[in-house]
Amino acid sequence: MKSTFKFFVLIGLSVALAVFLTPLVEAPGSLRLEWLGYVIESSAFAFVAASLLCFFLVQIVVLMTVWLFNLPSRHSRRRETKKQILAMDNLTLLLSTSAQANPHLHQKYLKRAKRQLQAFPALLSALEKNKS
Repeated sequence: MKSTFKFFVLIGLSVALAVFLTPLVEAPGSLRLEWLGYVIESSAFAFVAASLLCFFLVQIVVLMTVWLFNLPSRHSRRRETKKQILAMDNLTLLLSTSAQANPHLHQKYLKRAKRQLQAFPALLSALEKNKS
């Protein structure tokens, strides 16, 4: 399917290039376009430069549109990742503090880890099993 699409794109580009190069062969360096009764006369370099500028502007607009449409989903994924990292940090602090050495700090980290791990039931159940 992709190779067929690429083939037709190449054929279209070849035809467009042939149509574009035909006037250049007749009058090298100058370009005369007639379309709907309008006539545009310009140098070939100016036409190519304007075409490339338009192409890059369209690409920038398309990329910005895609970026703006993906922004909410990226924000929510980033927020979830931050929550996971924070929960894992608190779980690490909990596991690194000894309940015998500092029971108040251990309880503080245990409450904080439980609260943050509510979104991750698998980690919460593992914490409850290893609660020693």
